[in-house]
Order: sequence, then C-alpha cells, then structure tokens
Amino acid sequence: MNEQEAWRKEYEKQLLEWQLKEIQNRREQLLKELKEWLDPLQQMKEVFDELGIEPGLLWDASVGKLSKQDTSFLKQWAEYLKNNESVRNLCELMGRLHKEQQSHHKEIINSTVQYSVIKPDIYSNEEIVGIELGRDLENVIPQELALLSDSDIALLFDLKYVENRLMCFSQQGYKTEIFEENIQKTVSVVDDEKMGPIIICVDTSGSMSGAPENIAKALTLSLSSRAVSQKRKCYLINFSTLIKTLDLTPPKGIHDLIDFLRMSFHGGTNVAPALHEGVRMMSEADYKKADLLVISDFVLYGLSSDIVSQCKKQKQEDNRFFALSIGSFGTQRVDEDVFDQNWTYDPLSGGISKISNVVERVTRK
Repeated sequence: MNEQEAWRKEYEKQLLEWQLKEIQNRREQLLKELKEWLDPLQQMKEVFDELGIEPGLLWDASVGKLSKQDTSFLKQWAEYLKNNESVRNLCELMGRLHKEQQSHHKEIINSTVQYSVIKPDIYSNEEIVGIELGRDLENVIPQELALLSDSDIALLFDLKYVENRLMCFSQQGYKTEIFEENIQKTVSVVDDEKMGPIIICVDTSGSMSGAPENIAKALTLSLSSRAVSQKRKCYLINFSTLIKTLDLTPPKGIHDLIDFLRMSFHGGTNVAPALHEGVRMMSEADYKKADLLVISDFVLYGLSSDIVSQCKKQKQEDNRFFALSIGSFGTQRVDEDVFDQNWTYDPLSGGISKISNVVERVTRK
C-alpha cells in the first residue's frame, strides 16, 4: 500500500511538471505568434498615423488573418504615400470632398435676456440719504431742536417751522425691478449631417499603367481608409472594358482591397458601365446621398445621353459626382453637367488644378 501511494505521488508530480512545461511552451509559442502578428501591424500603424489616416475598422483582424506578406505589402503602399508629397496632397484634397461641399444657411436665434435695475422707492424710508428743508418734526436734526433749549431763540425755531425751513433728515428706500429683453441674432450654420457613402470608380485600363496606376491605387487606399474610419460605406468599382465591384465595408474589405492593390491594369476604357453601376447602387437604401468619384485618365469617347440623364437624375436625389483626371486629357469628353466638380492631376509636375467650378451644388436638407 505504501509503494502504491509513493508511485501515485511520483506520477502526480511528473504529470504536474509536464503540464507546467507544456503550458510554458504554449505560452512562448503564443507570444511568438502574437509578436509576429503585432510587429508589422505596429509598423504599419506608425506610417498611417504620420499620414493622418486612421485605420479604424478597415483593419479588423477578427475576420480572416493577414499574412506577413499582406502587412508588408500594405506597408509598402503606406511608404509610397509617405514619400510622395504631391500624391499625399492629392489624397488630402479628395478626402475633403464632403467638407468642401457642406452647405451653410443663415438662422435667426431669438433669446431673452434678463437684467435688474435698482430704483428709488418713495414709499419706503429705509436709510438717511441727506438733508432737506421742511417741517417734519420726526426727522428734524438735533441742531434745530437745540434752538428750543433757549427761550430767547426759540422764536427762531417757530419761524423756521412756519416757513418750512427746518433742516430735516431725508430718508429713502430702494427696490429692484427685473426687466426682460428679446434679442435677435443672425448666425451662419453648417449643415453637418451624417456623411453619406462613397463610391470609388477606378480606371484599370492599360492606358493607366505606370504612375497613374500607382496614384489611383494610393488614392483608393487613402479614401477607403478615411471612409471606413468615418463610418461611411465604401464601394469600389474597377472598370476597363468590363467592371469588377468590391465592397470595402468592414470587416472583410481589407482582403479585397489587398487584391485590388496587387492587380495589374490592362484593357480598354469604358466609364459608362461603372457609372451605370454607381447609379444602381445609389438607388439602394444603404447608398443614398452618396459621393461618387471617378479616377481615370479619361482617354475615352464620351458618354451616351442615357447615362448623362441618369447621373443628372441622381444629382437631384442629393447624390454627388466628382472626377479626377490623371494626365493631360482632362474631362473634355464628358458632358460638363455630369460632375459637380472636376480636377486634373499631372503626375510629372505633381500639380493639381481645378478645371471646372462646381456646376451644381447640392444643398442637403
């Protein structure tokens, strides 16, 4: 019985030592995996913080897992944005689309102001405020009463009394009155309603290869990050001769975005299907009052009257259309009434110019 008990204790001891060793090994393995996972994300976060881009929900790791290659790839794009000031300025400009289009209106604010005024109260004798001539015997000053102490000059007292020329204390009280005044003030108010969804249409044709391709991808990365951090839905439409759509709304959007950044641009240019898809999305409940941005070199043959009328109709529903032309072609081949505002960006000089003013500003009510 003693040998069996000793064997049991030895077994329990060795089992405990094995369990503790196994727990330690698994802990070390977990810490190693966490370090391998967190280090690249921390590096990437530092770069995006410098760019003023809040990762937000776009980088949600709860769905799927980003590989080291994925994080390294994203870090390369963040470095590209960091090291290209002109592209970074372009991202800032595009990121301010909603702010620049905020509508202002005048409002008249009515307010009531209360103030108090202290006034004399002739019916109250609270304190002595001076000397006055009269014949109020209750308030005659002692010097006048002293006249009565001498029979020779007592007659002077009587004379002053008759003539109302006795010096008497003057007494007075005070009362506080409350007044109200209505004031009107005109102020400028910003219509700061919740920002709507953003639809990004990116030209992935062969004519966009090279610098325009890098700029378009960097813009998509920046705008999608901003949209998600602002809790705006984000929808990406790639177009050349055909279209491909990606929903960048969290949590799965990051993986689709990486696939887009890795793709090569090729094929012809046809923006009409992308606009058709954008207009279709605007009719859905989740994409009402959307901002649609077309990024292209606009090497195309124009738009049909059908798609132009559809875009104009959607603009009447508080949707907005913007265009960024990368290169020197501009948007001359597109009806000027399609886009609310157009920009052109020269990859060689890094210059940004506004090639048309806002044709139609949509006032959101």
